[in-house]
Amino acid sequence: MKVKVIPVLEDNYMYLVIEEHTREAVAVDVAVPKRVRAAFGRREHSCGPRHRRPRPSVRTPRGSPDYAAEAHPLPGALCTRAWRPNTGSHLDHLHLPNSHPFQLLEIVGREGVSLTTVLTTHHHWDHAQGNTELVRLLPGLVVLGADERICALTRRLAHGEELRFGAIHVRCLLTPGHTSGHMSYFLWEDECLDPPAVFSGDALSVAGCGSRLETTAQQMYHSLVETLGTLPPETVFCGHEHTLGNLEFAQKVEPCNNHVKAKLSWAKV
Repeated sequence: MKVKVIPVLEDNYMYLVIEEHTREAVAVDVAVPKRVRAAFGRREHSCGPRHRRPRPSVRTPRGSPDYAAEAHPLPGALCTRAWRPNTGSHLDHLHLPNSHPFQLLEIVGREGVSLTTVLTTHHHWDHAQGNTELVRLLPGLVVLGADERICALTRRLAHGEELRFGAIHVRCLLTPGHTSGHMSYFLWEDECLDPPAVFSGDALSVAGCGSRLETTAQQMYHSLVETLGTLPPETVFCGHEHTLGNLEFAQKVEPCNNHVKAKLSWAKV
């Protein structure tokens, strides 16, 4: 299983998961094309209620407009799963400033894979609005998620449902908190040395989590601790790059926490 990490917008991540034997590919969280946005909070079209976020407190990524990093896991020390590009470069060097489905399809073409499915974690525009254009460009593309508000949704998934893409297993994990219909996706391959991975959208990030917008604190706690917290401690592919901001805040709250210090040093490399 290969994961292509595609930074988009100000701090979002979009992913392309490739089954290396069948060459089938699955996209995760196809974001809105940046060209439809004049500024934060302004859009030319939408799919569902707008979710407004403040500007990120960490540095804005920048770099080559046609670069996608391959990812491999690193052991974490706090909220513990994380990924780092195997180029050795800092995340600042991975931004696709005007990324949209056309660029995703260019990556699909370069990899020589067949994109068959989109897995969407939740309905917010910065995770789902690219679905509509992608479906138009690829007739027959299947868009899956747990919320009827997701753009171009083909079929609604249920908690605990399992999918299969060649040798890749996908377990669908309902993780309400950020939104009521938020779904995370746990992926693994049998008899494979590659570690499993979870695509957590805005439910969980490195050293943090998304804002609780639609559910109770108890539901969010269950999602983080009972659902995501019981997965193997390997790799999380999160929806946003908030690592430095989260850890800097954590260090202010707990200045003597050695786990926070170690993780912050790791994030700054």
